[in-house]
Amino acid sequence: MQVCLCFAIVNETDVFYRHAFVFQTLGFTMRVKFCVIVISYLIYYLSQIQEKLLPKLQEILLN
Repeated sequence: MQVCLCFAIVNETDVFYRHAFVFQTLGFTMRVKFCVIVISYLIYYLSQIQEKLLPKLQEILLN
């Protein structure tokens, strides 16, 4: 479980750095759009993690 999660985090950061490189070559309006996309993506990703991990954490805590 933890190995899988770490791999997912590494994978996401790799994607993020590639986007950051693209980010440097874009104009200002594109940067603003990019920031909005990244922030919404992060919120979505965090909500996905919460949905998956919270029930498991509750099971562990209750047991």
